[in-house]
Amino acid sequence: MTSKATKEHVEKGWKFCQSCLRANSVLIIGSGASVAYNLPNMESLGKNLIDNIEKEKPDLLKNALWQSFKEKLKEMGLEQAIDITDIWKNDEIYAAIKSHTWRYIVSKDAIVQELVRDNSATLALSKLLRHLLTSDNNLIRVVTPNYDRLIEYASEAADILWRTNFQPGYMGAWRGDKPSLEFWNCGKKVPEKHWRFGKYMVH
Repeated sequence: MTSKATKEHVEKGWKFCQSCLRANSVLIIGSGASVAYNLPNMESLGKNLIDNIEKEKPDLLKNALWQSFKEKLKEMGLEQAIDITDIWKNDEIYAAIKSHTWRYIVSKDAIVQELVRDNSATLALSKLLRHLLTSDNNLIRVVTPNYDRLIEYASEAADILWRTNFQPGYMGAWRGDKPSLEFWNCGKKVPEKHWRFGKYMVH
């Protein structure tokens, strides 16, 4: 009896998974996906911000707003700490936070981009996206709080068009000796069936 019930549960589980794949998939991707490629998580980003901004602006050591922000940053994410302390109202500090956040992330992000472009790294996300698009579904929606561009790189490595409401594509390559309607991405020819905008897309 137990064996039969277990088999039925497994079958129901498989059917549920298949129905999810057939539906319009939504991926929720956190920093765990990025950490595997040495991209910064919120803890390392917070430490980098505090160390570098204080080095650049030593007067902040006496600034009560900055001290409050530092304490909150130890307890929560960057955006939440910014909102709770209202540090965004201080133009000078807020500009420094944005600048150092970008500089820190892009330095790590560029390494991953280079590895993917040279085919030196295989992203697990690329395999997942390809698999999800083997169903009848041709659109995947991704929700992420991450600041890096790992999802975009994974899409391009899998020859999948992505869109974030800006012009898509970071790693396209011009091939002057190829016909004008031939697309190349990450050193590989994009299959003709992918040419039409929105045929396969991560959104």
